Amino acid sequence: ANSIIDVIAVVTAMNEDTEVTTKAGQKIQKRDITLLDDSQRAVNLTLWEQDLPRLPKTLADTFPIIALKGVRVSDFGGKSL
Repeated sequence: ANSIIDVIAVVTAMNEDTEVTTKAGQKIQKRDITLLDDSQRAVNLTLWEQDLPRLPKTLADTFPIIALKGVRVSDFGGKSL
């Protein structure tokens, strides 16, 4: 957990953006995305507000292959990125 990795995976699902409140009381947007890696395992990726423009929601329909560099692995609710 909390290690930094690089990922190449297929986007298989992209949820709608939701608003969450941080511990500091700030409201920010996030989007949960499901990825499938080369081992056929699904993993959840959370994009936070500042990164949302990097992966437009319209891409979900095309099941793009994406490459992510420097992604933090988390144990929150199971393994996630």
